[in-house]
Amino acid sequence: MEEPEYLLTYNASNYEWFHSKEEMLDFIEENELSSYEALYIPEAFIVDFEDE
Repeated sequence: MEEPEYLLTYNASNYEWFHSKEEMLDFIEENELSSYEALYIPEAFIVDFEDE
């Protein structure tokens, strides 16, 4: 299964992941969100800070 690439944070402490920009925009409209931040994250990396 393909990982979601769009992260939406809203109302200071809530977040949702989406597979498409359209899906995210529909969620914003349906929930009448006015305060949010949307991020496109095409790749994720695991970082081990203990090795650095």
